[in-house]
Amino acid sequence: MGIPEIHYKWKVTPKDGKYLFEMAVNQKDAANFKRVLALPVFWKGRSKEQAAQKDFVLAKQGQVLQALLPFEPKEVEVDPTHNLLATS
Repeated sequence: MGIPEIHYKWKVTPKDGKYLFEMAVNQKDAANFKRVLALPVFWKGRSKEQAAQKDFVLAKQGQVLQALLPFEPKEVEVDPTHNLLATS
């Protein structure tokens, strides 16, 4: 009810020696969209040192979140502590 359930698809594109991460996010219950002020996204690369985190504001249905990363992410986690979402 009060906890949003989101679905997402992501892609990475090389850009100027870095990697552009783009993730399209949709809430399952679009009619009752719930704004999320700090949606944590974590990235992991090939090595232990390749890790990054950013909080995104989720303000509208179908929003595309973007981040320019210094490494190519091999693993992406959305709300890994499960504090905000029902399903990610």
